[in-house]
Amino acid sequence: MKKVSVIMSTYKTDETMLKESIDSILNQTYENIELIIVCDGDIEEYNRINKMNNPKIKVLYNEKNMGLAYSLNFAIENSRWRLYCKNG
Repeated sequence: MKKVSVIMSTYKTDETMLKESIDSILNQTYENIELIIVCDGDIEEYNRINKMNNPKIKVLYNEKNMGLAYSLNFAIENSRWRLYCKNG
């Protein structure tokens, strides 16, 4: 089974919507994934996701808002696998 890196960028995302998005990805029947989330300038969001303490989630942080393209490229640079899927 191929390994897939799912990449996602967040910036001041509603807490409920963010949790639903993460749960939706992690609850897929395809289990061979890593979820890379880039928190784009929001330290509170970064801390909230880190507290989930899920081994499938890798959380990255931009100290200031860099935008979607930069953040997704940052996620790709930090992924373990070379098959990508973007959430949303």
